[in-house]
Amino acid sequence: AFDFSEYIPKGQYVQATQFAISPMYIYGWSTKGPSGHVNTGILSLLTNWQLPADFTFTFNAYAFREWYNGSFELENQTTGTNYDSANYFMLLAWLGYSKELYKFNDQTSLTFNFTGGFDPYISSNRSAAWDPFIVGNQMYEWLGPAVDSGNNKNTYALFALPQLEVTYNYTDDLSFSIFAQVKYSNQVWGNTEKDWKLQPQGGVSVTYDF
Repeated sequence: AFDFSEYIPKGQYVQATQFAISPMYIYGWSTKGPSGHVNTGILSLLTNWQLPADFTFTFNAYAFREWYNGSFELENQTTGTNYDSANYFMLLAWLGYSKELYKFNDQTSLTFNFTGGFDPYISSNRSAAWDPFIVGNQMYEWLGPAVDSGNNKNTYALFALPQLEVTYNYTDDLSFSIFAQVKYSNQVWGNTEKDWKLQPQGGVSVTYDF
């Protein structure tokens, strides 16, 4: 990625912490059935902005084309048409917030975090059941919809995720965290976006800075 954020004037309320152009290439092959492969060429805009009151905003846009061969050909299940290529436009837009609520001691603190937005929105010139690798690779952590009903021609996942996190800094380089959160999002994407639900989630993490 080629980051130009240092050349963007810093405003009183908005500052760019990332403004990058990123060309990408992905080669994939089939692990099931007849042999096949896919070539993907991608041009990405990656941005992150610091906003007032501890808010951040991430906006990433991706334009890419895929070429398919063999078992990677796309099939429109409605018409039975096969495609050997497809164009996609995808964007991710997240509003983030983080605020320390309580400091137990010099090493342990309680933080409230929030993330929400499109994850992602996809538009394509093909109506076919195929989730490009770049989509899952760029989504916010592990928060994909529970059901993919196919047809990424015009689809989106939209979510809100408030979180409470307790962090223990064992050393300057090593920290441990435990978190509890509730995800609200559509559970189905593809032909329709529906089944909006609240999902309690939790987990632990270990971070080490080399």
